[in-house]
Amino acid sequence: MKNDDHGPQGLRPPIIPYAPFRRSRVYTGTRETGSYNHHSQLACHRGRYCFAWSNGLVDEEAEGQRILIAFSPDGCSWGEAQVVIGGEQGTTAVHNCVALHSQADALYLIDWRSRPSGMPKL
Repeated sequence: MKNDDHGPQGLRPPIIPYAPFRRSRVYTGTRETGSYNHHSQLACHRGRYCFAWSNGLVDEEAEGQRILIAFSPDGCSWGEAQVVIGGEQGTTAVHNCVALHSQADALYLIDWRSRPSGMPKL
């Protein structure tokens, strides 16, 4: 691929077959539990799938955004999502799920946190 390559062109571009897949739902947000979900990360750790993401009440980067994680033995049926970072009542911090990394002995979740302007530096 080159920077100026925009995919197959011409009168008869090659047909790329679709890969088989099965769709599953990890989480359904609500007004109460956070309806804006983004920054999804997927990893396999110790024989199960781990899916983590940023979850906000109304929109991207809104204060109070937190990070959730769910686990699955097969990538299709998922356990209940758990809050792993953020979500404290009255917080104005914003947490973004940046990465999820698996090593033999640990699962690492990388959080990027911002503080709204006007808050003191720590």
